[in-house]
Amino acid sequence: MKRGLVLGGGGLVGISYHAGVLKALDDCGMDVKASEIVVGTSAGALIAAYLASGWAAADFYEYSFGRHPARSPAEAEAASLHGFDPLWTSLDEHARRAVGSLLAVLASRGIRPPGLHGTLSGPRLRGFFPPGMYSLEATRARLEADLPLAWPRDGLHICAVDLDAGRRIVLDKRSSEEVRFADAVLAAIAIPGFFPPVQIGSRSFVDAGVVSTTSMDVALELECDTILCIAPLGYRFDGMTSPRDPKLWPALAVRSLFARSLRRAMGQAREKGVPALVIRPGLTEVRTHGSNAMRRHDEADIAQAAREGTLRLIEANAGHPVVRSIGLR
Repeated sequence: MKRGLVLGGGGLVGISYHAGVLKALDDCGMDVKASEIVVGTSAGALIAAYLASGWAAADFYEYSFGRHPARSPAEAEAASLHGFDPLWTSLDEHARRAVGSLLAVLASRGIRPPGLHGTLSGPRLRGFFPPGMYSLEATRARLEADLPLAWPRDGLHICAVDLDAGRRIVLDKRSSEEVRFADAVLAAIAIPGFFPPVQIGSRSFVDAGVVSTTSMDVALELECDTILCIAPLGYRFDGMTSPRDPKLWPALAVRSLFARSLRRAMGQAREKGVPALVIRPGLTEVRTHGSNAMRRHDEADIAQAAREGTLRLIEANAGHPVVRSIGLR
């Protein structure tokens, strides 16, 4: 049996959500690391990379609470106090970067403004309108220190967008052996517009979440027999919070496009007869997540809520084919 684990995007909030979900699955005795196929997109690519490089499923939860050996007290305090390192030093540069970032977002979706076709990645245009508002250098250094140089396992698929071609690509050990593993992961988390593109060879790459926040279709194309998908940017009705709650409206507005692509992927799985279990936050959790996916100060609360919600979900779906394929204690 070919079991697929699909880890979706969702920014820093999504990383904390993954931490809680993985902790709950581990508590239930479900060994997600045994999945033959792992597909990671955006924040999910980061989680997938660390899972493949030796982290246990429960490690992310400990990290969210500042209890993991890889996280020093000083780092935890800095994460709660500081934002991202800006790449601009003047209002003029801020404005030019804003334009470049917009062009990068459009290019990531395969959209070329009239008159710019074929020139968006040109050095002159990119030099005047540099894309990206915040630096990825600290993240690059951390990934290079934490992750192996070579791809750690077969069956690990990291999704990114080739900005020059305007299409999603899937990086893996066999097709991308010449690509350094840390570079592939960095490209997968380079949110277009927010961070600058990542250069790999002569090509520029960004986060593939603009195409699909889960890339579940990749797992289907790889002919997985079952799929367990963690989708931080999805949502489900939980019977505790009404979708009419005004406090939910900003968060639901942000998630509406992502939720539609997730529903399409779930429909494709049904059409192919592939059992898929999607773990996504209930509306009560969504209210806590809010509309800013890049905040850091409440990661422990998000992880704890995700763990509790996932435990309830697994209990309610104990007989699901996906749960049975991985096993429960």
